[in-house]
Amino acid sequence: MQTMFEWQGIESTRGAERAGRVSRHFWLWSAANVSPFVISAGVLVLVLGLSWVGATVAIIVGVIISYPLVGLVAITGLRGGAPALTLSRAAFGYRGNMLPTFLAYIYCIGWESVALFLAASATKALVHRVFPNVNSAFLLAIGLAITGAVTLFVTLYGYQLIIRAQRWITIALAFATAGYFLIVLSKIWPLKAAPSAPDSPPLLAGISFVVAAGGLSWVVMGGDYSRYLPSDSKPCAVAGWTALGGGATAVSLLLFGVLIGVGKSDVVVKAAADPLGALALLLPTWFCVPFLVATIVALIGSGVVNLYSSGLNLLALGVRLPRPTTIIFDAALVMLGASYLLFFSPGFFGTFESFLAILGVPLAAWCSIFLVDFYLHRGCGYNPSAIYPREGDKGGIGYVGMLSLLLGTGLGVVLNSDPGGIIQSVLGLMVAESALETVTSWKVGIFVSFFVGGAVYAILSKRRVLSAA
Repeated sequence: MQTMFEWQGIESTRGAERAGRVSRHFWLWSAANVSPFVISAGVLVLVLGLSWVGATVAIIVGVIISYPLVGLVAITGLRGGAPALTLSRAAFGYRGNMLPTFLAYIYCIGWESVALFLAASATKALVHRVFPNVNSAFLLAIGLAITGAVTLFVTLYGYQLIIRAQRWITIALAFATAGYFLIVLSKIWPLKAAPSAPDSPPLLAGISFVVAAGGLSWVVMGGDYSRYLPSDSKPCAVAGWTALGGGATAVSLLLFGVLIGVGKSDVVVKAAADPLGALALLLPTWFCVPFLVATIVALIGSGVVNLYSSGLNLLALGVRLPRPTTIIFDAALVMLGASYLLFFSPGFFGTFESFLAILGVPLAAWCSIFLVDFYLHRGCGYNPSAIYPREGDKGGIGYVGMLSLLLGTGLGVVLNSDPGGIIQSVLGLMVAESALETVTSWKVGIFVSFFVGGAVYAILSKRRVLSAA
């Protein structure tokens, strides 16, 4: 079994383990984003109350802001040879780093749960189009089981299989998406007249949504794959191929979603409850099975990236388990999360938005602090003693990093909504109506968290270095 599965954990990658072409990471991140759900996310931007012009602006700005961050984090993996949440011990300390690592771990588990939920929902919606009398619970279970099993299998084999599979997933899904586009275009053209331009708060909400559901959702995983690239790879190439693979794919599909939403207003209403089922409304029956296969393959492509990184984050928390065991454990948690979304959540959109609102703010602060620490203080690489403390010496807390994280997160949460809205964000996990209210109050919380966290860390950490000198 040791020859079959990947056993590389969070230890530094060295020597022959580091190989491959940088350009292959275009396919890795493209496959992670080439999903029908990304098309649905473009439709969901319209749910915020934006016109097609506002939605287009929000998508372009959100993608330009967020996906280069994934590329910058990928450079840290190249230089440090370790996963991002392991390298961030340098800024937060071994114990202090457990807080952002735990949040990132929950984020990965949450996104993978969303992927399995969508696969199960798509299975039910599309098979019902062909065989309307099949039991719904049975179809949900089948979709959940197939997607979960294949995702687990690919993830257990690790980086080498993932990096090979993602290229073919991208190519196959590009053809499937093109076929879907041609079918749908005939049903939505000519487009209806666009509503008037939106006020600024919905536009900011749209940008925040695209950032949180787009590049920001991948930043915690950015270094987990680039650590396998040759150490002499060009950093600009690593950042460029990573950002281009995810960003170009995402912006194309998001804008396609806006096009669908403008052409078919009933899809916008349906998408809030069943994102992929809404897309299936426009399909002829004969295309349902190919679309279902493409959907499951796409969700596997994004799911393996999340599941692979969640296992690394579990190890970074100090859990002493073999690498394959962490993946199996995480897969079990993901099944529970997907089951909650399928059978207990009052509505997908409300729960999903609350999930992004709660975790997006602190992870934006972490991303900023992590990048500032790297580019200010780790130009010569990471000191192994700061990343891998000796047995019995588990380091401490990086107080500058923790203070910056707490300040950025605190201000971000306060400015993300009014005080009542903060409570709504939490209750949104249980009460759909209150969660939907949270969306309309989204403004600048993620951006404030990012800039405050990074600025405070830059000032205080530089002063600390100067005083030490």
